[in-house]
Amino acid sequence: MQEVMWSFMVDQTIRQAIMHCWMMLPEEERSLERVEKEIFRLVQRALQDLKEDITAFELPEAGESKPSGDKQLAKIRAKHPRAYERWTEAEDDLLRRRFKEGISIEELSKVLRRQSSAVRSRLQKLGLV
Repeated sequence: MQEVMWSFMVDQTIRQAIMHCWMMLPEEERSLERVEKEIFRLVQRALQDLKEDITAFELPEAGESKPSGDKQLAKIRAKHPRAYERWTEAEDDLLRRRFKEGISIEELSKVLRRQSSAVRSRLQKLGLV
């Protein structure tokens, strides 16, 4: 029963996302092809973020035990020293300037020593994307 409910919830969430995508597009750009392209782009980006998270957090396969949170955080911070730390005004200013200069999210991630998903989220919070 749980598997049926999970499948139903995933299906409904995907359908809602597709409808939101359709409604958010300007009327002159609404087409099945455009929605399909946008959904595909978003899914690809989300899957890439998931892959990074699985690697960074060492998420276990089914049946394996999960490593402790401290070990996960240490592994992430080995690659991204500022991961999960509070953003400073100076970092926000740097992010704004560099993003407006056209610097990629991947490069910003390296400069700010944070995960690309964190940079992307901060750009959204600052209203830049």
